[in-house]
Amino acid sequence: MASLFRSWRRENHRYVCGPKAQPPLDTYALPRSEVIESLREQYKDESATIAYFYIEFGDMPKRYVRNLLSSLLIQLGAYSDTRRTVLDALYSKHGNGSQQPTAGALLESLNEMLKLSTQGPTFLVIDGLNEALPSEDPKCEPFKIVEELVGLKLPDLRIFASTRSVMDPEIEGPQPLEDFSSHQVCLHDSEGHLKDIRTWIDWCIQDNRRMKRWRHEDKVDTVEVLSKKAAGG
Repeated sequence: MASLFRSWRRENHRYVCGPKAQPPLDTYALPRSEVIESLREQYKDESATIAYFYIEFGDMPKRYVRNLLSSLLIQLGAYSDTRRTVLDALYSKHGNGSQQPTAGALLESLNEMLKLSTQGPTFLVIDGLNEALPSEDPKCEPFKIVEELVGLKLPDLRIFASTRSVMDPEIEGPQPLEDFSSHQVCLHDSEGHLKDIRTWIDWCIQDNRRMKRWRHEDKVDTVEVLSKKAAGG
């Protein structure tokens, strides 16, 4: 996983690196934070633009595509005076804030903003695409947004998007992200991910007053069985 991430980070082409998780645990919270911290560490001189958004199942406002787009626009505008002009134009066009722009208008502004040249590469990190609520505009569904941004073919744009690996039997051929991803990482196959699952299950057993009294052999068997199931086994 680390080698794939380093490759995605340094390539001079647009890429989507999509980590995928199956278990009902917050198992991709760690990788997403590592992505951000790694980018910040590499670009301490602020020679790159980094914008991110985490779509959280338990946080309803964060599940709206409109808020995803608005957040990316604000973050990108904060990095560059040139890009901020797009945000100012959007604000003025909608009654200086008195009118709410549609998701389509926000996406159009995001495309325009990304096309403007700026110092260094631009990194977009979007986590939990599958948790987003359906958009009122079919063109602004979360996976469609990523596909459209990739389609811009901007040499300095890098996109790191994540979704749970849930196979949809109604979709023939590649699943969402697969047909336009240059790098893919399946978290439940990575050693670090499996270790985190085992650690979390072991902690739950030790923290439970009743389970702490189990025999050692029962604890070991429970950790093994739950770890395999959580990892898709």
